[in-house]
Amino acid sequence: MSAKSDPRPETAVTKYYYRRALSWREVLPAIGVGLAVGAVAWYAAFVKTQRTPLLPDVPLQPARKDSRQHSRQHSRQPIRRARSG
Repeated sequence: MSAKSDPRPETAVTKYYYRRALSWREVLPAIGVGLAVGAVAWYAAFVKTQRTPLLPDVPLQPARKDSRQHSRQHSRQPIRRARSG
């Protein structure tokens, strides 16, 4: 038996595929999908970083009683409406 330089069997079918140059019309859908996936990933990261945490890192301090804020949110008395009539 003689020594072969190529150890592959001779019966193997060799198939070579050559890449052809793609036109812009063929590449455009792949570019669109890439941009859409990137936009969704950016939006998900943006929403994740902007949301309010459920538990604050720093404990909240109670509001001071001598504060001069007179908004409806901080007032404990109901708003009195003038009687029309």
